[in-house]
Amino acid sequence: MCVCVRVCVRVFVSSQATKGATYDTDAQRLATEAAARQLDSDLSASRARITQLEASLRAKDKEVVRLNKQLDTAHAAEAQLVRQKADLEEAEQQLRQETANLRHQITQLETQVNERIHMCTQYTRIHAYVLTYIWPRAHVCILECKLHCLRV
Repeated sequence: MCVCVRVCVRVFVSSQATKGATYDTDAQRLATEAAARQLDSDLSASRARITQLEASLRAKDKEVVRLNKQLDTAHAAEAQLVRQKADLEEAEQQLRQETANLRHQITQLETQVNERIHMCTQYTRIHAYVLTYIWPRAHVCILECKLHCLRV
């Protein structure tokens, strides 16, 4: 049983005992007054303890409110981080897709470059062949035609 309840019980018992009861002796009256002073003292101590506990409770309530605000802030930050993570994952996926597309384009361009190099090589061979074999003969043919025309 808490101190406050004990004090209340004592006050009630003493008030019942003093109601209508006559004091037979001074000793009883002094004992009753001492009991009443003791009850007042216990009541004052109980009130002080209650005041102290209420102050402690208010401080704890403030602490709970502060911690709840911090918890709400942490939840909001966590939600924001989750959104940012999702956005980053989406951006990463887009970059991977774009990278794959660019690699495919690079492969196609490399193929086209290789085809053009092959064509240039063939044209160079043909040009060399023409200069080496066909052009000198054509030149001789042109000279023969001119000589023939001059004779006619």
